[in-house]
Amino acid sequence: MASKGYLFDTNNLIRALFDENTAEGQLLDAANAGYIEILLNQSRGMRIMADYEYHSRRW
Repeated sequence: MASKGYLFDTNNLIRALFDENTAEGQLLDAANAGYIEILLNQSRGMRIMADYEYHSRRW
């Protein structure tokens, strides 16, 4: 279970999704492994994340 959380805005989320070499990308990898949680502070970012999760499961 993740014990630490990080607050992302839409810009952080986009950097994380498209460049794994950024700090945001490394945090996304840690979240995928269950070490941390990423929290989104904008509803637009949440829609992007929901779409990403949906398409990730389909592939």
